[in-house]
Amino acid sequence: MPEAFQHQLTERAAEQGALLRVINDADARAVLVTAFAAAGAAQSGVPGYAEELKAWTDRPGAEGIPASNVARPVSPTVEAARDFGGQRVLSYNVEPEEATLLVIGTSSDDQLSQLRAGEAMSAVLLEATRQGLGNCPLSQPLEVGSTRETLQNDVLGGTLSPQVVLRIGWAQEDSLPPTPRRPLRCSRLQIPRPC
Repeated sequence: MPEAFQHQLTERAAEQGALLRVINDADARAVLVTAFAAAGAAQSGVPGYAEELKAWTDRPGAEGIPASNVARPVSPTVEAARDFGGQRVLSYNVEPEEATLLVIGTSSDDQLSQLRAGEAMSAVLLEATRQGLGNCPLSQPLEVGSTRETLQNDVLGGTLSPQVVLRIGWAQEDSLPPTPRRPLRCSRLQIPRPC
C-alpha cells in the first residue's frame, strides 16, 4: 500500500480521536501474526466456542457469515486460527502476504476510547474502500488477555491500548457475495412484531 494511502488512513483515524499504527517492521509483524495463532490455541479450549462460531457461519439464507466471505489466515505460515466450523474461503479480496496490517489503538481502554476506536475504524475502512482497497477487521488476538498484552507491549511499544487489527490491501477483481441482512421488521426500531 503506497505511503500516501497509509498517511490518509492515519489521518482518518486521528480525526476520530484514535491512533493508527502501520505495522511495517518485520519483527512486529511476526509478533502480530504469531499472536493470531496463540489466540486461536487459547480459544480452542473454551467450552462452546467452536459451536458458537459454527452457528454463525455458512447458514444459507439466514443470518451469519457465508463461508465464501470468511477471511483467509493472516499468513500462509499460520493456519487459520478461527475454523468457522471447517469452512474454507473460496475467494477473498486480500491476499494475506500482500496485505498491510494496521492496528487502531487509543491512549486508554475506557468506554469513550473504545467508542472513538470504533468510529476511527469506520472512517478508516470507508477511506480504504474509497481508495479501492480491500479490507478486513480482525479482533482475535485482542479477545485473549495474554495476546492483547503482547500486542500492546511488543507491537505498539507499550504506548497504546490496541482496539482492532485491520488487514488492508489491493482488492482482487472477483467480488464477494453479499452477506445476508435481517429484514427491516427485525430491527430494534420496528417493535410491533417479534422476529
